[in-house]
Amino acid sequence: MSFSHRKKAKVISHPIINYIWIGPPSGSDGVISGHDIAGPIHMAQVNQSNKIIFWCLEEYKDHYRMQFSDHSIEVVGIQSFLTRDFEDPTLNQTAEQLRHIGRETLGWGKNTQDFNRGAVRDRVSFKNVFSLFLLALGGSTPDAELDLGGVYTLDTNVRPKAGISALILPDYNEFKIPRLPKQIECWMLYAPSNNDRAKAVLNYYLQQWHIAEDIFQQEGGYTETYYRYMGGLMLNALSSIKHMPCEYWHLSLEKEGVIMIDLLNLEKRYYNTHKFENRSEHENKKFLVKNNFMLFVAHGNLPSVFADNIKTIIFDYTYEQENCLIQELSRNIADKGSKPGEVFFAIQQNDVSRLQELLKYGHDINQKITYDEYKNVTPLHFAIMYNKVESLIFLLDNNADPNQVMFYINKPFTTFELASTKPQCKAILEEYLKKIADLRSSI
Repeated sequence: MSFSHRKKAKVISHPIINYIWIGPPSGSDGVISGHDIAGPIHMAQVNQSNKIIFWCLEEYKDHYRMQFSDHSIEVVGIQSFLTRDFEDPTLNQTAEQLRHIGRETLGWGKNTQDFNRGAVRDRVSFKNVFSLFLLALGGSTPDAELDLGGVYTLDTNVRPKAGISALILPDYNEFKIPRLPKQIECWMLYAPSNNDRAKAVLNYYLQQWHIAEDIFQQEGGYTETYYRYMGGLMLNALSSIKHMPCEYWHLSLEKEGVIMIDLLNLEKRYYNTHKFENRSEHENKKFLVKNNFMLFVAHGNLPSVFADNIKTIIFDYTYEQENCLIQELSRNIADKGSKPGEVFFAIQQNDVSRLQELLKYGHDINQKITYDEYKNVTPLHFAIMYNKVESLIFLLDNNADPNQVMFYINKPFTTFELASTKPQCKAILEEYLKKIADLRSSI
């Protein structure tokens, strides 16, 4: 995607703050009342320097103008904004793609009686892609009279910390993302004007959205696969562009349900948006082997595998931090110069023919992975834990070592202990040991 700049506009010093709300006013459909307006109002009360724009669907524009009538907040309807002439043909094409997403997922221009979309997942997804569009657009106000350089996009529950009386959000030279020690977040983003990374992330998101929509159509609606794919798409898009500069705001957990960007005196309040009682539970959730760990070790290059093998993705979409952990592990594997992902992924699919090819190419059948609380996991452990019987037989027939020990939270597990709850795997291991014993006794 290539954007050229619009005609030269007057430039002022502070970037725009963009709040985005997709859907009816908060409280009218079960969402916590005030969830949509509290952040913008708190921001406007202490920030007279950054221009604040509140983006909403066209049908709610008058409602929000009334809500913000006592504050310096400009309310803009998204649909009309996307129909304007951006002068740059590429921007116009991108705006049309967003209008298409709006028609397909939010029912723009369709008979609502016959429309079966518009779930919370659709609203969040549109909010995400529209925020990326604003970041790629870079700092232009809706009337195109001002170019403010950088641009922020914020969830509506991002606000100044309590006790702050004055606040200015600054410009930066690079794309910025909030980050906890083991995960990135997407509830606040920043891009300087004409930023290549912002454009690349938007382009990636749009490409992957079409894959997700194919899944929705082929599988007949809001299936588990669709939710998993869309649930991880935003963070996957943000972390997929590795060759372009990016910086992070480092976050801290202040209290239950509140996360802080101390450098900017901002806080993000959670309202069970991740299906947890509080954010601490979200942060401290353990990723058990059965549900997630095997995906962590299965991919050396997650973005392409994620796109090409969507039906095999097994992590739970409600825990978005897993996306970042997978990415980090993938990079760690690549940095160490090994490529274990192919073997593990073939086992996860129970693809014996692919395993044969990989061994022919020199992949180590006894390779070990160590990450976080999991240590020395081999392909044999993987096959047993996922009950991949054909792969287990193949690995044993090709001299995989059943005596290797893996650790979980420093507790050792032998292959036999792992197989104790899987009768087929247990029987195969016992038969293998009997063959070995018989062979030795015959020598």
